[in-house]
Amino acid sequence: MWADICTVQLFQQNEKSQIKTLTKLATCALNIRERAVAVGALDEYHPNRANGYMNLGVVVCREDPRKAILLHRKALRIRKGSTKYAKVQIHGLALNYLNLGRCLWMIGELEQAAACFERCLAILKDREDMLGVRFPL
Repeated sequence: MWADICTVQLFQQNEKSQIKTLTKLATCALNIRERAVAVGALDEYHPNRANGYMNLGVVVCREDPRKAILLHRKALRIRKGSTKYAKVQIHGLALNYLNLGRCLWMIGELEQAAACFERCLAILKDREDMLGVRFPL
């Protein structure tokens, strides 16, 4: 719960003027989640753990897109590590690919970025087709 509160506070800050605060809050939330995994309170493949890496990746992207790429890839490894949460993290998975694509685009890796954007759209399209509902990102 505290990790979620840190995450809410993180996105209330302005990305341009509060980058140190944003990074501190995102790191704090990620560390809380990692401690929860270490003591067995959170499954290592839980979407909330992946969200911690993805959120920090979003925050550091502007200053260090290569670090953000590593964080987004870590989040994807967590999401793909088990099918246990597959149905509840479709949007998280799609957002992960969207954010990874954004970082790759920022460093000029356009083909990889395009592949990530296409994967994001394919995930959402498959889910929409299955449920007959359109999902916004």
